[in-house]
Amino acid sequence: MEILAAARANVEAMTTAPPPVPPARAPAPPAPLAAPPAAPLAAPPAAPLAAPPVGKKCEVEVILSDEERTALAQRAEEMALKSLQNLPPEKRTKALPAVTAGILKRLLSQARNDEPTPSSPPHMPERVEAPPPPPALDTCDDEELERLRCSHRVGWAPKELPPPQDGVEAFGDDPWFAQLEVREALAEAVEAHHGSFKILVGDPAAEIARICPSEGSAPLKSGAVLRLGGANGGFGEPDVAYAYRQLSRALHPDKNPDHPHAGEAFRRLKEAQDELKQSLEQQRNVLRGFSALFRVKDEGELQMKRPQCALLAEASRLLGAVLALTPQGFVPPGALQRANAFLRLPEGTWAWSTASTEALLAQWRDEKGQLLEAFTEPVLRNAYDCAPKRYRAQFLCLLARAAQLESDASDGCVRRTWSKVFEMFPEIQLWQELRQLILKKRQVHGRRPKRGAHGLVKMGEADWSSWAKRWRKLILAVLPSGEEEAAAWSDPELRKLCAALWRDFADPLEKEDGEDAATARRCLNLFRAESRKSSDVECQQGAAPAEWAFVPASDLLLLLGEGFVGVTLEGVFAAGDGARRARLAFASAIFRTMM
Repeated sequence: MEILAAARANVEAMTTAPPPVPPARAPAPPAPLAAPPAAPLAAPPAAPLAAPPVGKKCEVEVILSDEERTALAQRAEEMALKSLQNLPPEKRTKALPAVTAGILKRLLSQARNDEPTPSSPPHMPERVEAPPPPPALDTCDDEELERLRCSHRVGWAPKELPPPQDGVEAFGDDPWFAQLEVREALAEAVEAHHGSFKILVGDPAAEIARICPSEGSAPLKSGAVLRLGGANGGFGEPDVAYAYRQLSRALHPDKNPDHPHAGEAFRRLKEAQDELKQSLEQQRNVLRGFSALFRVKDEGELQMKRPQCALLAEASRLLGAVLALTPQGFVPPGALQRANAFLRLPEGTWAWSTASTEALLAQWRDEKGQLLEAFTEPVLRNAYDCAPKRYRAQFLCLLARAAQLESDASDGCVRRTWSKVFEMFPEIQLWQELRQLILKKRQVHGRRPKRGAHGLVKMGEADWSSWAKRWRKLILAVLPSGEEEAAAWSDPELRKLCAALWRDFADPLEKEDGEDAATARRCLNLFRAESRKSSDVECQQGAAPAEWAFVPASDLLLLLGEGFVGVTLEGVFAAGDGARRARLAFASAIFRTMM
């Protein structure tokens, strides 16, 4: 946490203005003049009025009309209802009069003393009444705890995610993390899942054996102990309290006096509960640190309730911004200028840092690796495990490509922190093995291409395989010219091209035999669509099942389109020979290449 906080402070320091000079304190009012001597037989003079204390507001009462009093009473009742909305109906009804009266008293006091006087300090904005703290989860009854876990009303249906296209759920560098509708749909899907999620404990002996495995077996992590996270999606404090309550009731040592490990299992449940509560606070802190790097509004209450998906989204935003702001592939000057202008358009502001673009990239490339160190945090790994598979796969590809770019720019060297990142996300190794298979398939068998600057492979025309040449023609025909425009990752023709290219690469691997084929199939499981039992199934009702959760379109196009394909914040394009050309639909491009 300290590492990310320090990086966040460095970024903010580049744009933070000096603090405003506080206003000078008003001088004390002059002492009252002494009264002249009284005339003989005259009444004594009246005592002079005391001057009001410096900095204290004079009490000047304002007469309120009946309409104003009624409006304040209605406002007080609305504020009271809003602050008590999380309480059960019977408790809310009982507490409403007292809370309303307290708020009304405060509103009347503010209204009566709202007239400033010359001796009063500058008027300060009204302080918003904070809602009462939520009840302690340990003291909630089962009904109240269930209401805190899933607060949606009866008949409520979560938002739907965008349906799969061409059998694929997500493509390339599509910035799903910047789309509010997708973020809300994911949070609501997890909310709906927990509304129907129940923990039923069968045989206590089997449950105790699960929590306290035999010697030689790896101990369960906290989430696995309480059956939270992973395929069940994100979780929050009410979910932790519910899982602990259900399991501890069944596994209490008093109910299992004959089992020798009942006490140990019960202690492990308590430890897991405390560890998960602490990890939730850490996840929210890391989430706030990532969000502070960009011009991002505060996360909504529903996303902060279970912060895992929001945390992975902001981590993906940082990786996506670093890659999008770094030209990849062949980028002509016109495309680079459009990318800089695109950053200020609504579609590109997701990558707009609170500091300058150069400052963000400098922070990312800093030798101390403060931002990169945040990707070694266990709480980020927990967020990764809770996310849908298509966004986990994209996150891995973004991480791997960020490391590859650093290696290409540094003669094959990367910072030491990357080794910790790879240990935290060992799945990256599977994607790198699959990437090597793509490199192997794109070149003529048995031919070794020459190496250029920094030891990078430089493919000549004779080095490309017939399979690669065919797809290079299709890529050049479907992608727009980089001097004129770029195709967004939502472009339907681009998606058709990438889906067909991926299947043409992956399908033969499914049919081959041998050790390499078995390794390839294991690697392909990173991208294959998961079962519809995942945490986001409720928000995809009615959608046709997808074959692939994610297609690494950016890597495919950059590897097979080497020398003419470029990727920027604006999208993807093909440079070509500089001549103007019209884009072809994918079906038309296939027909033309067959002629």
